[in-house]
Amino acid sequence: MFSCVRHRLRAAALLLVCAALLHSAVGRPQPDVDLGSRKDCQPEQVHLALTGDPTEMRVSWKTDGAGCSGRLHWASDSGDALLSAPLLNQSLPSEESSYSAEDMCSEPAIDYNFDPPHLHSAVISGLVPGERYQYRIGSHLPLRSFRAAAKPAPDAGFTFIVYGDMGESDHRAAKSPGAEDTAENVKQEILDRGADLVLHMGDISYANGEVRIWDAFMRYIEPYASAAPYMIGVGNHEYDYRTGGEKHRKHRHHPDASGSDEPYDPDWGNYGNDSGGECGVAVAKRFHMPNSATAAGPASNAPFWYGFDYGSVHFTILSSEHDLRRGSPQREWLEAELAGVDRCMTPWLLVGLHRPMYVPYPHKSNRVVGRHLQDILEDLFLRHEVDMVMSGHVHLYARTCSVKHDRCKKPGRGGITHVTVGCGGHKLSAIEDDQKAWIASAASHYGYGRVSVDDSGSLLWEYVRTKDGRTHDSVRLHNHQASRCNAARNASTDGEPLGDFADISDKAAELANVDTDGDDDLAGGQEEVRYFEGPDEDERGDVEEGEDEDGEGEEQEQESGSDSSWPAVLGSGTLGLTSIPVAAS
Repeated sequence: MFSCVRHRLRAAALLLVCAALLHSAVGRPQPDVDLGSRKDCQPEQVHLALTGDPTEMRVSWKTDGAGCSGRLHWASDSGDALLSAPLLNQSLPSEESSYSAEDMCSEPAIDYNFDPPHLHSAVISGLVPGERYQYRIGSHLPLRSFRAAAKPAPDAGFTFIVYGDMGESDHRAAKSPGAEDTAENVKQEILDRGADLVLHMGDISYANGEVRIWDAFMRYIEPYASAAPYMIGVGNHEYDYRTGGEKHRKHRHHPDASGSDEPYDPDWGNYGNDSGGECGVAVAKRFHMPNSATAAGPASNAPFWYGFDYGSVHFTILSSEHDLRRGSPQREWLEAELAGVDRCMTPWLLVGLHRPMYVPYPHKSNRVVGRHLQDILEDLFLRHEVDMVMSGHVHLYARTCSVKHDRCKKPGRGGITHVTVGCGGHKLSAIEDDQKAWIASAASHYGYGRVSVDDSGSLLWEYVRTKDGRTHDSVRLHNHQASRCNAARNASTDGEPLGDFADISDKAAELANVDTDGDDDLAGGQEEVRYFEGPDEDERGDVEEGEDEDGEGEEQEQESGSDSSWPAVLGSGTLGLTSIPVAAS
């Protein structure tokens, strides 16, 4: 009898020790243990992300079980179709993390009873920029591959895909009917056409606190996000929440995932409880974006605001869901971030911002927000010669001319091209055929942007419809920053090279004889054929009527004087606007 009791006590003690060890493993490097026989350790939702260092790549995944094998194996791609396991002779442990309803900020997310997801991440280092590598998670197949990031260089060409507002169609087909087609098209862009990275500008899964929705979305993107870096910006459906009152009660003394004690809610905005109380927790745990200090200023706050280089482009990613006015933490970071960009090394400067600054008709509430964003940001962007601003939020496609303070500018005269690609899958928004002069093209179709940067200072923007995979709008920008840098360095009156980019930029303006106070406006507002296109007959049911739950401006008011919200196609050619050369800064 006493022998049985002793055996039971030993077994109980062993169980307690194992439980304690398992608990302590969360958030720490995992041991090199082969748990391949455990079904709940099968890795899924695999995706890549840049770290800001071209010799590194972050790999992240999810398992159903806790304490699963965390080692990541990789090797240089020899060109063989499949490397054998022994050749994957480099490995490192991963870290495991999670989140629960207790981490959320308000209802309904704080009331959901879900099993905390087991999220893993590891950073591969020592890569050769631009070279291909194969990798495997634990002992699990398949073997996957990726190309290391391009190092910063003024002549480094590459291609990336950009879209926003996607969601998933497994559980929310009525909300995001176009998501599956977008995922399939982008998979072909990455796997078949060799695009180098993806940028998703907010409104990612529309989970609103539901883990199953996040899981479904992550499975949608895994085929291509595991082969190319998947970079994201935060939208209202990842962050916005409400506090106060019984309906949206909040944990006391509980800062949100961005470190803020309260949500951003300006009196001119249409900000609501659009994340369902997630307040950025889920997106910050699932997507690890680059975090680094600026040369002279505060550190970034990824995934909310951060920057990174890729080839000849510097990307600056902002949060329209946080304060961007002077004196705010994000603005202080942004000013230092833009000032620190080396335009001689990365001539192109592209900004990602979920809510657009320039909004087509009829979207009244979003145009109000866009006007305030212009007042807050446009002069700063113009001063630092931003080439393009990429947004989502409004569920359509739109592109402006090279615009400055609502006026189309001549090539090279200081304007910025703004594109809205909120057509990644969510139900579409209506557009009108009578628009402001600065709208060059707009379409109510599902699609995404393809951006091809070449090695000679040219950037080709293409809007691709998912329905046919064809380009329906395009524009080519030209960038002369690198040549201006070289010319200015040799133009100092004392014969000494100019030092920093501010000096080079000032001297370059003189050399280019740019009269910023002269008549730089385009005659008639536009130099190109304008293109507007409403939904096809089979897409009419996907267009929202009235304003949706987050106030994204779907009202049908005809403020521009048009009698129709279904525009005709204006322009030549079966695919709309042809490529028009436009000079950037």
